[in-house]
Amino acid sequence: GAFAYVSVVRKKCERAKMPGHFCDQCQPFIDATSGALDTQDREKLRQTCSRHKAYHAPKNTPEDFWDLSFIDSQEKRKRDSFEF
Repeated sequence: GAFAYVSVVRKKCERAKMPGHFCDQCQPFIDATSGALDTQDREKLRQTCSRHKAYHAPKNTPEDFWDLSFIDSQEKRKRDSFEF
């Protein structure tokens, strides 16, 4: 079967055929600028204007993944605690 992987596509005409995706930073801009568009026009906008093209949509990173500083013990306890 097919599985998701990242492949390099170098030709502009081949990249244009790939499906476009919006990341978390692009989505608010698209929502603000395409409010009057219907679903079909939004898909066309995604395909033509998206800077993120891939055959498989990338997965989101965990919430604190890019927080490179060490957390203090109080913050760790807060993250590790479970609310019942």
